[in-house]
Amino acid sequence: MPGGAAPPRRPRARRPARPKIALAPTLHRPGAEEDLAAIDAGFLLAQLPDGWRCLALLDDRVRVRSRAGHDLAAALPAVAAALARLGPPQGAGPTIVDGILVLPPRSEQPAPRLADVASFAVLDLLCSAGRDVTMRPLRARLELLRALRWPRDPALQLVSCWHGDARASLAQLQTSGQAAFSALLARRAASPYLPGLRSPDWISFGEPIVAEMLLCGIAASGALVLGMPLPQGLVFGGVTWPTRRWRELAQRCREAEAPFATDALWPSLGAVTWARPDLWLAVEPDVRPGSGRGGPRWRLLRVQEDLSRPRDASADPAGTVAAEIW
Repeated sequence: MPGGAAPPRRPRARRPARPKIALAPTLHRPGAEEDLAAIDAGFLLAQLPDGWRCLALLDDRVRVRSRAGHDLAAALPAVAAALARLGPPQGAGPTIVDGILVLPPRSEQPAPRLADVASFAVLDLLCSAGRDVTMRPLRARLELLRALRWPRDPALQLVSCWHGDARASLAQLQTSGQAAFSALLARRAASPYLPGLRSPDWISFGEPIVAEMLLCGIAASGALVLGMPLPQGLVFGGVTWPTRRWRELAQRCREAEAPFATDALWPSLGAVTWARPDLWLAVEPDVRPGSGRGGPRWRLLRVQEDLSRPRDASADPAGTVAAEIW
């Protein structure tokens, strides 16, 4: 250049602003018999498969974010490949969908792991090509979902919604041979998406009563000592006897101090080897004859692999991250 002047710089294309969305799914509440009568034409019904809730972030790459804040995409190659074909055009901005990693029926696989995930069932939409759509009504979000480029792939499915009689729909699900691993979800068509909150307008019917507990110790009697998370911290939640699985679970524990006060433990348990409360278990009330003496007893259903993965360093104690989506 004459006079040694530097060549003019080309203006750099500015990256569009990314929305800030709490990366946590909206939770539903279990409905009672009287709630069925309140489900009117203002609700959309859908089959709710059994599995682990996750958010899929689709942008320059695919991330399947568990409730614990861990990216599961590498462990789910078929699901990740299908989601990559669903994603927005290059440079359009991120799309975030809420869905369920569908697990096989309990009769086929009572202790499922990530490798047993059959597919990803998409329930809802949080962000569409860089636009936050959480405050739009459910019916509008579903229209945006249907407009995406859905691949013909069994690893990815859009959960169908319909208007109808909730009681009749639930009865049909219960007689279709799928009641063991699916329920009915009723969502108000005008409801917004509430990340990380339990929506009063999302109601489930027919789901088994399942609690999520932390494995906190293993007693000399073979019982697993469970911790129940409360806003005030962990408290003793009861025990479960996993029969042949306790050795496998023990190998996944790291020894530590008791994470809660032990006054409520009954002496018949024997000595307890305490563990760091890292492993989440799905349990249901043990209603067999003779159960419940000396404290609450639970039946072990499965390890919650989705919740048992390590969290991101940026995650808060509730597992909700309000952060810019890259």
